Amino acid sequence: MVTINGKKVSLKKEVSLYSFLENNNYNPKLVVIEVDKNLVKREEYKFFQVKDNMNIEVFSFIGGG
Repeated sequence: MVTINGKKVSLKKEVSLYSFLENNNYNPKLVVIEVDKNLVKREEYKFFQVKDNMNIEVFSFIGGG
């Protein structure tokens, strides 16, 4: 199990953060990610492996005016 924004999500196998985000309906190009209270750089999303028991926070920014 992985926690994403406070919600438990099943994880069948390790997967890249990029794929994990896409599989959970997030656009990896439009979010900032914190894993276990550490920011992950966008250029690392395809290499960073999501593993069991990780706590992921997804931050998206909304523009307006």
